[in-house]
Amino acid sequence: MTPTTLIELEDLRDAPRVKMTLPCPLRLGDRITLDFVLKRFNRGRHEVLMVKGDYRITEVHFDPQHQYLKVTSLGVTPSWQAVKKTPVPHRGLGPSRFPPTTVS
Repeated sequence: MTPTTLIELEDLRDAPRVKMTLPCPLRLGDRITLDFVLKRFNRGRHEVLMVKGDYRITEVHFDPQHQYLKVTSLGVTPSWQAVKKTPVPHRGLGPSRFPPTTVS
């Protein structure tokens, strides 16, 4: 049985954690490529974190059920970005009365 891996992104202020299935054991200093998207609702705003790129493992902990990893980005550090609401299309109503038609 492969233990579940919990990845913590150290580059970010609130250090979000992500649960994944990765090969075990990973060692300190190994490089991994991550590609996923996290969503959250923060202070009335919808935000998205797009994690994509290479990361280096800076800390590793094990227990029988989990593998805990702390990683830092080797490239551009991801950041939370606000998502603007898409406009709802206006539904126009048809006329309630039709003009009289002449029938010949």
